[in-house]
Amino acid sequence: MGSTKDKLGRVSGTHIELRGSGLLIEGPSDRIEKAKKYVQILLAQRHGIVDVDPSDHPGDLTLMQIPTDCKGFVTGRNGATLRQIERESATLMTFCRTEKDNEPLAIFGTRRGRLYAQLKIMSIVEGKHENWFVGKDGEKPDVEIIDADLEDEDWGVSWLKLEADMVGYALGRRGETRIKLEIASGCILQYIGLWAAFAGRKAQQERGKTYLTWLLEQQNGQAAKPSGSRTNVKIHWKDRNDVKILWVPEDSVGYVTGVKAKTLRNLESKTGTFCFFDKSNMGKKKKEEMLIFSWKKEHREAAAEEVYLIVDFHQRKTGGNQTVSDHPGNSRSKSGSRSRSRSNSKRSGGSRSRSRSYSRSPSRSRSVSTKREK
Repeated sequence: MGSTKDKLGRVSGTHIELRGSGLLIEGPSDRIEKAKKYVQILLAQRHGIVDVDPSDHPGDLTLMQIPTDCKGFVTGRNGATLRQIERESATLMTFCRTEKDNEPLAIFGTRRGRLYAQLKIMSIVEGKHENWFVGKDGEKPDVEIIDADLEDEDWGVSWLKLEADMVGYALGRRGETRIKLEIASGCILQYIGLWAAFAGRKAQQERGKTYLTWLLEQQNGQAAKPSGSRTNVKIHWKDRNDVKILWVPEDSVGYVTGVKAKTLRNLESKTGTFCFFDKSNMGKKKKEEMLIFSWKKEHREAAAEEVYLIVDFHQRKTGGNQTVSDHPGNSRSKSGSRSRSRSNSKRSGGSRSRSRSYSRSPSRSRSVSTKREK
C-alpha cells in the first residue's frame, strides 16, 4: 500500500498517509477531490472493469485507443510496463469503459505527465503495430490533446522526420541518448516510427529539436569523430542562455572524453547535460572549446566542476601545469583557480584522495555529483 499511496500522492499533488483502515489526504481542496477519484479508480481495478466518465475529469484525463493485439504488450507482464511508465511520468493509467468507447487507455495526471505517457505509449504501439499512429504514407502522427491543456497556446508537439538508419543512433543503447537529450533540453522526446516528437512548451520543443539536430549533424559526416565527442559543426551559441563554454588543454581533451567517449557520456548522465568539443574555433590555439548545454544552470555548473576535477587530476598525473579556462588563453579562469588552489593547499591530504577517488571509484564521484545537483 505504501508505493500505491505514494503514487496517488504524486499524481494528485497531495500528501497521503495511511491511518488505520483509512487514508488521510492533505492538500488544496481541488487536489484532494482528484485524489479521492483516483482512489475509487484503483479500487475498481481490483474488481475488473473500470468505468470512467470523462466529464468528471475535465482537465486531468487523456484517453487513447490501443489496438487489441497491443494491449497485452502495453500492459506488460503483471502490469509491469504500465507501472514503469506511471513512475516515469507521475500518472495513473488503466484500461477503462466509457459510454462512447470500449476499453480505451485512460491516463490521469498533469498535462506534462499525461503527454509524456501518451507519447511513450504511442512509441511502444507503433513498434508493435506499424502505421497505427503514423500514416500509411509516412505522415506524422496525430496527437490528441484536450482543450484544457491548450488554453495558454504555448503547449503542444512538434516533429522531425529521421532517416531510417539514424533512429537507432538517436535512440542510443537502452535509450540512453534519447534520455540524455530529454533531460538536458527539458523537452519531452520520443520516437514514433521515423518521427521524433518534441513536446512541452514552445521553447522546450525548440531546444530539444536543436540538440537532436546537432547530434544528427555530427553523425552525418560533419563530425571529427563518430562518437560525437568532437565536432566541426558550427554552433552559434553567443545568443543562447543554455550553454557554458570551457577551454580545455589540448593534451587533456582525450582524458575528458575517454575511450569511445565513455567518460564524457558518463559526465553527461551524472549532470543532466549535453556536451561536446567544437574544433571549428581551435585554429592554432593550445586549447579546445568545450560546449556544455542544459536548460538548468546548476546542471551546467556541475558538469563544469567535473571537468575542472578531471583536467586537474590529469595535469598533475602527467606533470603538466595547464588549467581549464573560460577563454582560449593560457591564463586560468577564476573557477579553475579556485579548484586548483584547493588542490594545492590540500595536496598532501584530502585533494589527492578526492582526485584518485574520481579516477578509481566512479560510484563515489557519482554520489558527489548527485548531491551537488540537489
